[in-house]
Parts: sequence; structure tokens; C-alpha cells
Amino acid sequence: MRALVTFAILSAFTGIACSDDPAEPTVEVPTVTFAATSLTTPFLTAGTTAAPTVEWNGDTGTFALAAAVQGVTVDATTGVVSWDPSLAIGVSTVDVVATNSAGSTTVSLMIDSEFQGAFSGGYNNDPTMQTTPNAFDMTFNADGTMSVSDGGSAGEGTWTRSGTTVTSVYSYDGGTNFFTVEGDVTHTATDAELEGFWYVGDTATAGSEAGYLNVAMMVTP
Repeated sequence: MRALVTFAILSAFTGIACSDDPAEPTVEVPTVTFAATSLTTPFLTAGTTAAPTVEWNGDTGTFALAAAVQGVTVDATTGVVSWDPSLAIGVSTVDVVATNSAGSTTVSLMIDSEFQGAFSGGYNNDPTMQTTPNAFDMTFNADGTMSVSDGGSAGEGTWTRSGTTVTSVYSYDGGTNFFTVEGDVTHTATDAELEGFWYVGDTATAGSEAGYLNVAMMVTP
């Protein structure tokens, strides 16, 4: 009988001890919110997002990019996304991944690098040569308007872009004699170059090039 009583008491205390054990914390995948997921930045300009709001839900993890994007990085701790001037022209999709021991959450950002800026260089009157003895400046505005300076002559017009190819149509002093410049834009984190040809008239027709053109823009410190 004494043995049975002792066993019962021990069992009771064991049950109490077991019931007092702390429960394992629950870990869930993180939740992440950026204040804006569509952003616009001027071409050849560095920038950053605001830090996202993040709930790690029981286990603090890290941020990373799902895939490399030209000119873009993310802070592994804060989730702040940064880009340098080498960000590609147009819209770049940036997938930010927050990961903890329970899994991961992905947020997609769209960063639009709007082509614009002031380019300086020169042109010639022989499309087979790449020397540019004539000074020429081109200024592109984000709204699709543009202006040129050719020595003492000022012109205005419009521009369009397809990929990295920029086509500009303009005239001088509001005249009806149009000129066209079409060229490809290449750039790094320090500068950009527009290289192509100029044409007489309002279209860029292959075989009708009037001369070669090369203008460049440097990153503003």
C-alpha cells in the first residue's frame, strides 16, 4: 500500500512538472511591406528606398535579392534597397527576399530609370568617319521634349526611346526644316554615351545618314 501511495505522489509531481514546461515558441515566415513598390529615378542617378516594415514572427532573418539586378543591392539587415547610376534604362524588376527559419517572403519592386539629362560632344558630316569636329549639345527632358545647341543655333523637338535606342526629331528656331538624331545609349556607374547618326528630315532612314554623332554625360558628384 505504501508503495502505491508513493508512486501516486511521484506521478502527480511529474505531471505538474511536465505541465509547467514552457511551450516551444512558434516561428512563422516573415511579413514585409515597402512604403512604395513602384519607384521612379532619373537616369544615371543613385538612390535608395525607405526601410521596409518587417515582422520576423519569432526568428530574425536576413534580406537578399532573388536574382542579381544591374546596379542594385539590398542591405541584409535593414532591407533597404539601393541602386547606383549603372541601373539599366527603363523598368527593372527587383525581387527582395526576406528569409528566416520558417521560410521566406518575396516582395517585387519596380524601379523605373527615366532617360533624361544633358549630353555634350560633337558630330561630323561624314557617316563613315568617327571624328567629331563640330560641337553639339543635347538635353533630354523626362516628358519627352528635348533641345539642342549647334554652335550658335538652338533647336527644340521631341524624343522617343525603344530599349537603349533614342530617336530625336527637332528643328531650329521653330522652323519646318527638321533633323533627326538616332543613337544607342551605353552607360556605366560614372558616365553615359549616345552614339549614332544624324539625318536631314524627320525620319532616320538607313542609308541616308548625313553624319556621325557622339555625345556623353557624366555622373554629377
